[in-house]
Parts: sequence; structure tokens; C-alpha cells
Amino acid sequence: LLGRRRLWLPDAIMRLQVGREALRRPGDWLRRPARWADRNSKPRLEFLTRVPMRYLVLAQCAVIPLAWPALELVPGVTSFAAATIALFVFGLFTRDGFFVLAGYVMMVAVPLGLLLTAQATLT
Repeated sequence: LLGRRRLWLPDAIMRLQVGREALRRPGDWLRRPARWADRNSKPRLEFLTRVPMRYLVLAQCAVIPLAWPALELVPGVTSFAAATIALFVFGLFTRDGFFVLAGYVMMVAVPLGLLLTAQATLT
């Protein structure tokens, strides 16, 4: 970042301290989803996580947020877009193409669902 060798933060932020209990509670809460993720992820459909498909997934992760300002008009839709990106990223990190594929399904299903809902509302 701008030629620095280490991350710079303002002194006010550097002086902040977090208590042990404040970190323990969220950590304890995250154990259950982390166990699920560990149990259900494994290398499969790896061609979706390797180059050139990896670059396509990363491009989708960069392009999807560009639509968020427009999606804010429909409450909750940006959460689905964020979940799509989460599936993509989790799939890339774990080299599990199943989650990448699930991200693509969600990426198509959400706009399709919106279109069908709008069409049903208008007719």
C-alpha cells in the first residue's frame, strides 16, 4: 500500500484494546459454522477453481458489487449478492468447485426470481 513495508493505522486505532471476553464470544459462536464448513468442503470440481476459471470467478466477484446501488431499491437483494460472492470465495479458498457452482446458480437464480416476481406483480 503506497510503498509501505507494513500496514499503517492512525494512533487512535493502534491504541484501541479488545478484551479477551469480547473476542471469545464471537469465536465460540463461529465454531459451529466453521465445523460445518470443514466437514462439507473438499477438493471437487477443481477445474472451476483453477486458471482460467479462477479469473472468471474473481471477475464476477468484482462485477457483482457494481450492481449493488441499483439493487438497494429492492430490500434484501444485496444480501443474496453478498452470499453469492461468499460462495465464490469459499469455493476458491477450499478449492471446492461445488461451492463455486452454487455461486453461479445463485447468481442466475436471484435475477431470475426478481424478474419472475416483477412479471407476476405486473400481470
